[in-house]
Amino acid sequence: MENLRPWNQRWHALDTMIDQTEKALPSGFSQEERVRALLRGLRAFGASQVQYFLANRSPVAREFPEAAVLGQTLTQIAADLELIERLAHQRAWGPLAGQQALAQADCWLTQILRSADPWLPERDQLFTTLASLPGLRHLPYLGVVVMSLPYTCLGGDEDGLVRDWLEALPALGRHLFRRGWAGAEPLAEAVRRRAGDLAAWSEPWLEPVFAEVFAGLTAGPAAALAAQDAALALAPAQFNLAATPAGLPPCLAPKIHLRLLERLALDDWAESLGQRWHTRLRQRGAPATVRLAGPITEIRLTHPRDELDALTDAAYDELQAQAAGPRTGWHSRYSQLNAYAPHTLDTLYTDFAAGLEPAPPAFPPPPRTAGNWPARFIAADRQARLALAPAGLADDVHDWLAVLRADGWLAWPV
Repeated sequence: MENLRPWNQRWHALDTMIDQTEKALPSGFSQEERVRALLRGLRAFGASQVQYFLANRSPVAREFPEAAVLGQTLTQIAADLELIERLAHQRAWGPLAGQQALAQADCWLTQILRSADPWLPERDQLFTTLASLPGLRHLPYLGVVVMSLPYTCLGGDEDGLVRDWLEALPALGRHLFRRGWAGAEPLAEAVRRRAGDLAAWSEPWLEPVFAEVFAGLTAGPAAALAAQDAALALAPAQFNLAATPAGLPPCLAPKIHLRLLERLALDDWAESLGQRWHTRLRQRGAPATVRLAGPITEIRLTHPRDELDALTDAAYDELQAQAAGPRTGWHSRYSQLNAYAPHTLDTLYTDFAAGLEPAPPAFPPPPRTAGNWPARFIAADRQARLALAPAGLADDVHDWLAVLRADGWLAWPV
């Protein structure tokens, strides 16, 4: 039997670092209590995971060797520490402009996250942090979502700030797709069922298309404009490339928003935004094909239209079937306005910023810092298995794997 003592020693070294990181924080910075709760929660959760795998040997050691399990667990704990350290440093010692931008983003993106509550099993809290690229990290053991916004949002231009926020919205849509439930079945399965038969090359687009639909329902024409600008800002080699098998070529995202606006009976906005998009494509030099990362590596740019429409409609119809979709008040405003001319659509960013609600007077309480995590992960997995009826494994194997995955916290390398 393999000696696992060195892994316990490595955990104690990491545990000491988490403790010292909290002790090194100053007093009085923004959201201090909540940030300290993140570090305490990480420390308690890390101890729980490591002790579980030291006490419960791998029942499938060929696929999941014990040393690799502990190694991957410690690596992910360290990655969470790195993320929380950055989040804490930017609030405690970061420049004033950065602290103000994070406070604004915390407020607005929390409102967006709340609009997804009808589908989410728990009411997660949200923090933002500044990074090189937009992204999202879910910490299920704390009930926390950490969204990364690009440093460029500090440029002093309010339009640029809002554009960066809008470009981050699909990350929240992906989070909802992966974790949401539609009644008794996972939201992803409900959308897949609505989409019907799809080509093999387009089925992996379910998640990114759903993410764009969520962004569009959240921010309307402003989200459509942000999708265009995000695609146009890419290098030609990236513009029409799906970088991963589950990725969507960026040049297709604007088409999803145009279809969505039509479904929302905002045809004049769809027409104006469509004219802007096609004008920019002519100026740029539109590619004739999109490039994929799957077995089919290239298709003509016009070919995905029916597939995109089917995927967009499936995501929209499923979201509308539950709580009338995650709208945040913009629809009534734009449905009463004549669409802006294509050359004036950039003012949508300013308009959207003006419609944002003011910051709440107080932040929510700190995230949870303790819990019987293995039991929670096992219970959630058993509920999902009832809905999905997966291929048979022994219950103890399913339970062990549920603790390893930790509700999506750890993705095993493939």
